Amino acid sequence: CCDYSQLHNFVKRFGANHRPHPAKDRLPVELFKEHVEAWVKTLKTAIPDNVVLEVQNKGQSYIEAPSRFSKFDLILIDGLDRTACMEAAKNSLTEQGVMIVDDSHREEIATKILELKDSGFKALPFFGPRPTSLIETQATILYKKSNALNL
Repeated sequence: CCDYSQLHNFVKRFGANHRPHPAKDRLPVELFKEHVEAWVKTLKTAIPDNVVLEVQNKGQSYIEAPSRFSKFDLILIDGLDRTACMEAAKNSLTEQGVMIVDDSHREEIATKILELKDSGFKALPFFGPRPTSLIETQATILYKKSNALNL
């Protein structure tokens, strides 16, 4: 569905609750911030060399983690402090950068999406059951007119 070859810069992910991105072998670097140390230890046994996985506790250093690196083409937000991470992410994206936010049906996240839309982002929501349950949820891709995924 997406042309991952257009992602030339880092991929940043808040929360590493499942596994590295399916296109991990075609991406230059994938960076994860995860707050559960035991999960980081488990994941580190199965990740390729181009994945950087760090334990980061809740707080400003977790939220501002992307600012320590070059700008990102793709930021996935599926962890703690999602609205604050969305705010930080908008300043850490390349010109063609894309943000994907899980659980965007939550009221506080939906409000933040409206703010981002007012600042020039477009939103593409996806509805459906979670992979691990029948509970319906939403994820949203936030992007600008010219973007890395050619949306």
